[in-house]
Amino acid sequence: MAEITMQARLRAIADWLDANPAAEPSSIAVYSDDARILDFALDAQSLARRALSIGGRWAKGGTDDHFWLRQEILPGVIYELCSHREAVCERVVVGTEMVTEPAPDAPMVEVEREIVEYRCPPSLLSIGGAS
Repeated sequence: MAEITMQARLRAIADWLDANPAAEPSSIAVYSDDARILDFALDAQSLARRALSIGGRWAKGGTDDHFWLRQEILPGVIYELCSHREAVCERVVVGTEMVTEPAPDAPMVEVEREIVEYRCPPSLLSIGGAS
């Protein structure tokens, strides 16, 4: 398979963005062998609306702070819709734990910390206002 040039990858991304006006990328990183387009939404509804408008199959995941939907929109190009986890999922305190950590006025102190889970909708796209 022939390797795609950087210029061809950029043209393909620009063409895809022209064809998908719902996409609102905040950044695009293009590397020698792949590219990533980041689109940030402020809430679950706008994230879901954009995903539904763009279409395709989305993988979901996240970190402690962020929730994302990702898909490969072109060979080697990942589109990532991202939001703050608390804007998309319900934050639930499921317990507490005692942890030892440094303190400004003592070498180490024991503090109680919440144990938190995030409960996300099974299908975020169902809240996107597709009705």
